Amino acid sequence: MNTKLLLGLALAAFSAGASAAELLDVGDVAARTGLTTRQVRMVLGAPTAYAEYRTSFRIAEQKVKGVLGEKQYRDLAEKYRRSDAKVIAAR
Repeated sequence: MNTKLLLGLALAAFSAGASAAELLDVGDVAARTGLTTRQVRMVLGAPTAYAEYRTSFRIAEQKVKGVLGEKQYRDLAEKYRRSDAKVIAAR
């Protein structure tokens, strides 16, 4: 009985930890917007890390906002910038 209880508690703790880290599929966002994964990362993350941000950031940002909407865009950008989000680049 104690073994089953310990196993159940261990599984509950593991699954709670796994669900705490959120997944963000950059490839899915890129497919939905028609942008590259690099452009999506630029829009959701720190744009100055990308050399092309001066010429393409606004256009890419408008595409993402147009497809996802303002609220979902803000939510994804916040999730992307958090350190605990696990980013999936492509499938």
